[in-house]
Amino acid sequence: MRRPVDDASTRVARELAERGVLVRAGAECGPSGEGHVRISFAASEDDLRTGPARIVRYVEDQLEYLK
Repeated sequence: MRRPVDDASTRVARELAERGVLVRAGAECGPSGEGHVRISFAASEDDLRTGPARIVRYVEDQLEYLK
């Protein structure tokens, strides 16, 4: 079964990658994963500080865009 490449979680994963944060689209795990992203904690301590901060900035930017 092939999943669409334009689902929301794939878009978010792509946009986060553009900001230097690699996550997996929740839709890769099936329909119930849509609307989520998967995060791995197998990273350096520095990356575990930087990555979440970039995700927060991304979410803040998205919220600002919706205003």
